[in-house]
Amino acid sequence: MRKVKRLLAACLLAASALCLSGCWDMVEINDRLCIRGVGIDVGGQEGMISVTFQMLLPYETSDIQGTPMYQNITVEAATISEAVDLLATNVEQKPHFEHLSAIVLGEETAKRAAVYVLDYFYRVPQVRRNCEVVAVNGLAKDLIASSVMDGGVGEYVENMIKTHDNRGHFSEQPSAMSRIFVKDANDEAFYLPMLNYQKPEEDTGAGQEDQQGQQDNAGGASSGTGSQGEGQTADADSLQLAGALLFDERRFVGTLNTAQLDLLHVMQDRQKGMVLTLEEAAGIRARFSFRIDESEVDIQCQVKEDHFVFPIQVKVECLLIEAWDGTGRELSTEEFYTGAEQSLEKALNDQLQALILETQRMGADVIGFSRLARQTHYQWYQNQGRPWSTAFRAAEFPMTVKVTLKRGGHVQ
Repeated sequence: MRKVKRLLAACLLAASALCLSGCWDMVEINDRLCIRGVGIDVGGQEGMISVTFQMLLPYETSDIQGTPMYQNITVEAATISEAVDLLATNVEQKPHFEHLSAIVLGEETAKRAAVYVLDYFYRVPQVRRNCEVVAVNGLAKDLIASSVMDGGVGEYVENMIKTHDNRGHFSEQPSAMSRIFVKDANDEAFYLPMLNYQKPEEDTGAGQEDQQGQQDNAGGASSGTGSQGEGQTADADSLQLAGALLFDERRFVGTLNTAQLDLLHVMQDRQKGMVLTLEEAAGIRARFSFRIDESEVDIQCQVKEDHFVFPIQVKVECLLIEAWDGTGRELSTEEFYTGAEQSLEKALNDQLQALILETQRMGADVIGFSRLARQTHYQWYQNQGRPWSTAFRAAEFPMTVKVTLKRGGHVQ
């Protein structure tokens, strides 16, 4: 009996030892090639795409110890997975996407097939769901090549979006990978921030020549390598937000400018910092600037005969930040504040209504009325609200805007 117990104990100990063997699929850090950013453009041949990978080099290879350095490789392939395989043939380490923070789509690529080219990254478990996705006018590889040395395209694009999105929380990022595919799964509209990139003059120097590197051919695709040079630094003025590309499910349907994007944030109840400019307020013709400090939007959903009705109440708190008035009138009176509030209410109501009409024209409900209709009137939505683009165009949006202009301070 004692021998049996010893045998059982030995078997249990051996079985426990199997659980202490470590990660069977572990890849050593020195064998990983960390991809920080990816740029995707239309390829030179029909049906091909050009993919630029920005890789983080180890610190010991940097010119300055402790300063991140980056290397770019561009490959041309038929699919993203094929491009990753081609990348692996040109490097010694295994490509790793856990640190991928930005995917940049060239404008033509974004308009043609944004969701399709992003599908690969959404299916790769390594890619974080808060990875930024943006579009850029021209070629994505130009932005990748000219990102700042001490940050790379990932931090550069991420900071650009956070600067515009005043609260900057990951859960509120409209361009995060998870947000795009959640909306795609629910047949909802979404948008990609559109960046206007002006290529610095110094990028045409020796730094660009280094980018060409060596040329290899594998499976009909070409690749080139090169490390970031000092002549490839982009300043803050090189990259600006130009608006957004709007998508109805998977189709590109139109664009929004920066003013419309700010108004969209008001409708999404996450706007703070937007500046409204009026040429007349309280009967005074002058140039006034008001900053939105707080906004609150309440949207209800009703069914009227054969269409949806969405009553909207918008509450906004504003602060007068600038006034160019050649009349010399007093602007701190209660009469002025009351008149200015009425002027702001009318201006904001007109602008928000114009935004809704524009999205209705494109048939892209980027504000999210369909989700509210589905949640509150599911059966009617299923029977009468499909396709939603048609129901959206027929919907009514009565709106009430209430503006409170903060008192206090004195404008000279």
